[in-house]
Amino acid sequence: LRCRGELILAAGAINSPQLLLRSGVGDAATLQSLGIAPRHHLPGVGEGLQDHLMARLAFRASHRDTLNDIMRSRWRKLRMGLDYGIFRRGPMAISAAEASLFARMSQSACSGQSVDAAAASGTGGDGPDIQFQVANFSLDSYQTGLHPFAGFVYSACVCRPASRGAIRLDPADPQAAPLIHANYLAAERDQRLMLGAFRLGRRLAATEPLRSLIRAEHRPGAEVEDDAALLDYIRGSASTTFHPCGSNRMGGDAGAVVDPQLRVHGLAGLRIIDASVMPVIPSANIHAATLMIAERGASWVRQTAAAV
Repeated sequence: LRCRGELILAAGAINSPQLLLRSGVGDAATLQSLGIAPRHHLPGVGEGLQDHLMARLAFRASHRDTLNDIMRSRWRKLRMGLDYGIFRRGPMAISAAEASLFARMSQSACSGQSVDAAAASGTGGDGPDIQFQVANFSLDSYQTGLHPFAGFVYSACVCRPASRGAIRLDPADPQAAPLIHANYLAAERDQRLMLGAFRLGRRLAATEPLRSLIRAEHRPGAEVEDDAALLDYIRGSASTTFHPCGSNRMGGDAGAVVDPQLRVHGLAGLRIIDASVMPVIPSANIHAATLMIAERGASWVRQTAAAV
């Protein structure tokens, strides 16, 4: 097959680098070791993966109006469905997280350690560095489902993590699903920020009106207090927020994959238009930023086509 115009790669932060690597675009030595003939040496392909890691503080609620309670009752589930079907209101009319909070971690919130060194890596500044999402339900994981008691959660994540991961081909079978090395919490800064978020979450839980709505902290539990134990809990229970990006990042340096107009360095007629081109993950959910990339990329494609 031959393309007479531009080829647009828009398979996302996981599959776009995978397709490039399988096609021989990536680090030449690594591709050769996998039995793939290198066609274009571009070592940044698949590197720089970023994501928002979500860790939960779960609480047992003193009231029985949480989604946990609704889902255990056939009548309440029916009423919830009717409420949405007729009036477009109720739990089904909102996203999973009913509220969000952005916070800037202070020195005291991070166990006496400053986190302002983040500015050196482009992840700091004066803005918030932690996001909380508050949901009117509680669970240990999506696989195990909702808790059998009234509960709710805070889900905390670092807005602009300094940790970087990678997308790699499986050495045992390069045609298989790619290997995702998320590398969460590799940076000490991310660890400190997440610990600060948990301590701030506990301060909020001890403040009215939330204090009156909480029976007890379910997870990690009030007995889990020191930094090492909290980090163990976070590492063992946290999950993705489904915001992978940055694995084919934009830039002008040797590690960048695309230029500021999303054209792949050194390859004519190939653009990448998806979240993989983000140099730095946005502070909040990446959906709006991904749409912006798509709109801007489409305008460049039109301009190029019109000039031919």
